[in-house]
Amino acid sequence: MEYQIEDANQPEKAVIGAILAHPQKVYEAMTLLTVSEFTFAHSRIFEACVEIANQGGLPETLAVCDHLANRGLLEKIGGLAYLIECERYEAMGLAEMCRRVREHAHRRRLLRLCELVTKGLREGKPVGECLEEVESGLLSVHANNIQSDIFHVKDFALAVVDDLYRVKRRGSDLIGLTTGIQPLDDATGGIRAGELWIIGALPGRGKTALGLQIAAANADRDAATLIFSLEMAKELVMQRILAAKSRVKAGRIRNPNFLSDADLRNLQETAASCAAWPLYVDESSQLTVDELRARAKLFVRRHGVKLIIADYLRLIRAGGRELREQVGNAADCLRRIAKEENVAVVGLSQLKRPENINDRPNMLGLKESGDIEAHAHVCLLLYQPVNENGEFTHEDEIIVGKQRNGPLGTEKVRFDHNTLTFKSRTNLPEVSA
Repeated sequence: MEYQIEDANQPEKAVIGAILAHPQKVYEAMTLLTVSEFTFAHSRIFEACVEIANQGGLPETLAVCDHLANRGLLEKIGGLAYLIECERYEAMGLAEMCRRVREHAHRRRLLRLCELVTKGLREGKPVGECLEEVESGLLSVHANNIQSDIFHVKDFALAVVDDLYRVKRRGSDLIGLTTGIQPLDDATGGIRAGELWIIGALPGRGKTALGLQIAAANADRDAATLIFSLEMAKELVMQRILAAKSRVKAGRIRNPNFLSDADLRNLQETAASCAAWPLYVDESSQLTVDELRARAKLFVRRHGVKLIIADYLRLIRAGGRELREQVGNAADCLRRIAKEENVAVVGLSQLKRPENINDRPNMLGLKESGDIEAHAHVCLLLYQPVNENGEFTHEDEIIVGKQRNGPLGTEKVRFDHNTLTFKSRTNLPEVSA
């Protein structure tokens, strides 16, 4: 069913008329509208105009007439007489007419969404499913608002310099969000809005720990943070955060029999403090890229989320025939969220096992897909060497393997197994292996 919107016909007819009267205007219209935003007859005419333009021709009235006739659509749109009527109906202000066409298209989508949800509720569909349908539909309407992303340099050149002045006036303040490790912040400037960071590590070598360390450090600074914990339940996430923020060792938290009354009081106080943070955990064990993207957008709008952490790439269900392609598409999903929502995004990824367990990792080690590196702004590789007995040497490193706008390098850290956090080795006492 095609919903009728009052006054919707006039702007559609005006856009078609502008193109038929001045065929070069089709290129401007193509940056502002899609075929799906017109009602049936006008959508077929606009589609013909676009196809003619893409083939190198000009969508003049007779050319459009022939194109539609060859596809058996001419009579369905009202024939040559209607095309001539549209051409004579040209109105001033193509951009404004396109905006009104898009607005009416959104109205039809919302009406259709309301009808589907109402029908589902009446037929007994679970309320949770209906809510998800509403959220997904609303995000789809928002995503289809395809204003042109092409700008003249005059629109943003001076604004870039103004941003540089603003950062300079802040002095030594961190530009982006903190990593929770001061030397790493100094080397990178922090995790900036619009950037995708990738943290790579061997299984069990601290990628989740660093991801949660980053989340806790920023939530503690009142930066709204969303964690997609596909591998770990929310209770385990909280246990790790408690180990990092309290004075209670992680080993005791894992085995409550070793907790003293003082430990429990400490954990209770820490938990109460953490409860005030703007921190959200999605513990879904499986999410498609569309579901993850929709939830991320929803929380950015609803709760002002500034940082998103996904643990980890391999568990995000993405399209593709091979695992390499699927993981690459998951990384691309995170990159798009960072860019479209202007938030900082951190994705966790496994590294391939080297021939020698103490080989220092490099960018080729990002497991399953080289596309991960291509989509990332910054890649951090975690290195925790062991001795001949398989014990950690405490000479750990965070390797900045890629940084689009900064230098590469290595930060010397130590993974603290009591707090499950990474700490700079500067000024730390030596620890025997």
